[in-house]
Amino acid sequence: NSRVSNDARVFGNAWVSSNSRVFGNARVSGKARVSGNSRVSGNSRVGDHAWVFGNAWVSGKARVYDDARVSGKARVYDDARVSGNSRVFGNAWVSGDECVTVKPISISGLPYNIMITDKHMTIGCETKTFDEWKKTTPSDIEKEHERGDLWKLWKPTLMRIIENTKELI
Repeated sequence: NSRVSNDARVFGNAWVSSNSRVFGNARVSGKARVSGNSRVSGNSRVGDHAWVFGNAWVSGKARVYDDARVSGKARVYDDARVSGNSRVFGNAWVSGDECVTVKPISISGLPYNIMITDKHMTIGCETKTFDEWKKTTPSDIEKEHERGDLWKLWKPTLMRIIENTKELI
C-alpha cells in the first residue's frame, strides 16, 4: 500500500514499502529504504543507505543520508541534516539547520524529552546551542515556560553530560 505521488521520485536501488508515502518533490535514491507508516515529503531527500521507518516523517528541505536511521515518531524537517551512522528515533524532532552526524543522546521520562546532538540540545520544543543553554538561567525559563525550577534542578547534570560527551562527538 505504499505510494509515491505528485512529483516525488524513487530511483536507483531505493525502495518504498508497507504503508509509507513519498510525495511532493521528495526524492529517495541509492539503496535507501522508506517503510512502515513513514512519510517523506516536500523537497526532502533520503539517500545512500539511509532508512526511514516506523511513523517517522522527513519533510521540508531535510536530508537523511549515509547509513542514518530515522524511526519511531521522529521528525526531521526544515533544512536539517541527518547523516553518518546517526539514529534519530522515539519522539525526537530535528529541525532548522541542525546537523546530526552522530547518534544523539535522547532522554525521556522527565517532564520534557531531551535530545543532545552534535552542537545543540533540545528540551521539549526549545532548541539552542550548548553555549546558549549554558547562559540560560532559571529566570529565563520561568519567563517563557514557568518551569525555572526544573532548569535549576537539571541544568548542572545536563551541562555535565554535554561536557563529558564532547570528546565522543
